[in-house]
Amino acid sequence: EDDWLFSEFIWREIDGREKFNQTFIYKGDDNSGDQRFVSILLNSIKNDSVWAFTDDRFTERIQYNDILTILNGPMDRQPKKIKDKDGNLIRVDTVLFYNSEKGITLDSVYKFKLKEQWIFDKESSRLYCRIQGICPIGRIEEVEKDSSNNDVKKVKDKPLFWIYYPDLRNVLAVKKVYNPNSYAGRGTWDALFEDHRYTGRIIKTSYDNPKNKYIQELITNPLFRLLEGENIKTRIFNYEQSLWSY
Repeated sequence: EDDWLFSEFIWREIDGREKFNQTFIYKGDDNSGDQRFVSILLNSIKNDSVWAFTDDRFTERIQYNDILTILNGPMDRQPKKIKDKDGNLIRVDTVLFYNSEKGITLDSVYKFKLKEQWIFDKESSRLYCRIQGICPIGRIEEVEKDSSNNDVKKVKDKPLFWIYYPDLRNVLAVKKVYNPNSYAGRGTWDALFEDHRYTGRIIKTSYDNPKNKYIQELITNPLFRLLEGENIKTRIFNYEQSLWSY
């Protein structure tokens, strides 16, 4: 940290529906099972002892079973009648089941948040990016009241969990990523992130943001929000260029 001349945190949203990001939602069933990026994250938590957290500060851990409850829906109770071979009622048991109507399908998880730290290192005289965390975002249907107190169903984005990226790199370093141009030329997910072979819009910055608000909380117009994200990228680029004289 003593070598940091400049540091800024950037939050970025990646949409897998965009052509450049479709590797994030490639299922890969023809190879070795589900290769969607959200499935890789879930398997890393389940099988590779990677911790998941509730926020991007990585302070409060969330267990794998709690994540399953979010995905599959909350547990509900349903009566089940037990009868004998003659059809006579013996007893009524209570069966627990996941209420899938309140859950999230993996097909709806096509957005991901990235927390990046942009640093200018005065020793190497270069600006570089360190990815701090990754968060998959699901689409969930919620019921809200309108002005007439009627129930209205709305689909909202729901952050599922955060993973501290340095803890995940060992997993991503051995996971192959889909290459739409050549199946033989596949790299790894770690190389994809380190080379920044993805595109995403900036949704928040730590620069001049004491209340830690997202851009959409500050700017209502969607077009102006996109322009503000481009302004943030330009400002960081100009900072690096202004340190040099020609």
